[in-house]
Amino acid sequence: MKSFKRFVVCALVAASLAAVAAPAFAASLKELAAEKVKQEAKEQVKEQAKEKVKEYAKEYAKEKAEEYLENRKAKKEAEKQAKLEEEKRKEEEAKAAEEAKKTVYISKNGKKYHTKSCRYTGKSSQKVTRAKAQEMGKKPCNTCHPDAE
Repeated sequence: MKSFKRFVVCALVAASLAAVAAPAFAASLKELAAEKVKQEAKEQVKEQAKEKVKEYAKEYAKEKAEEYLENRKAKKEAEKQAKLEEEKRKEEEAKAAEEAKKTVYISKNGKKYHTKSCRYTGKSSQKVTRAKAQEMGKKPCNTCHPDAE
């Protein structure tokens, strides 16, 4: 019987302790739960921020890649245009050189046509095409040989 009394006393003490400790334990559990919710919210915000940073980085990289491609395309286009202009300039120079070969000098009374550097080309000489000089009945000079060019 003694042991039964002890058991009852222990049970009563445990029940009274539980009644006293239960509210504090419940408050503690609430605090822990609230802290856990705050921690999870912080982690979620961090994760969302990381995702946003990744999105911004992707967008930035895409913009930079597009800008690079546009610049590269513009550079190639400029190089192509410069090459075309250079070819055109060379063609014009060749044409001018060819025209210079076709150009001869005649005097009013002379019967021959000459190159620009011929000693018989005077200050009063006229610049005409070789074909025009031949139409006028002029013959090539035997000194400068304008047809040899």
